[in-house]
Amino acid sequence: MNSAGDETEVRKRLQLVELLSVLASSPDAEALTAVIVEAGGLPEKAVRDAAHIPLATVHGVE
Repeated sequence: MNSAGDETEVRKRLQLVELLSVLASSPDAEALTAVIVEAGGLPEKAVRDAAHIPLATVHGVE
């Protein structure tokens, strides 16, 4: 294990993360990310953070 903290708690967190799905990017998600950044919704340095909203939207995550 390459995580810091209480070993039991680390195992619990890693088990939870294994259940998560990875959302693939798409041209639509990338375009929406650009719109958010260009509109000033988030600063350009936060483009990775700005991508969460379009990825969730494109994949229908509620």
